[in-house]
Amino acid sequence: MGLGLSISSSLGYRDANEASWIELVDVVERMADASDLPILVDGDSGFGNFNNARLLARKLAQRGAAGVALEDKGFPKMNSFVGDRHRSRRSASSRAGCAP
Repeated sequence: MGLGLSISSSLGYRDANEASWIELVDVVERMADASDLPILVDGDSGFGNFNNARLLARKLAQRGAAGVALEDKGFPKMNSFVGDRHRSRRSASSRAGCAP
């Protein structure tokens, strides 16, 4: 389960970190109240810096999450196909030492 498309859409947001971490924690709490299944939360990039990520993890644990997965990317999230971050198949092959 992640903040991604499912929760963002249910809150009326795009999948672009528009929901706050408080909204995420509230949704996780409702899920935990309704199920005994473990909930692994996609915490995206932790909503900012280390302190925000630590607070997010603590609040999610208090509300019933079994764990949180955090990305080591900057905040806010940017699609990897935007700008010069996208690499062509040819450049990926050349970096791996393969023939073009």
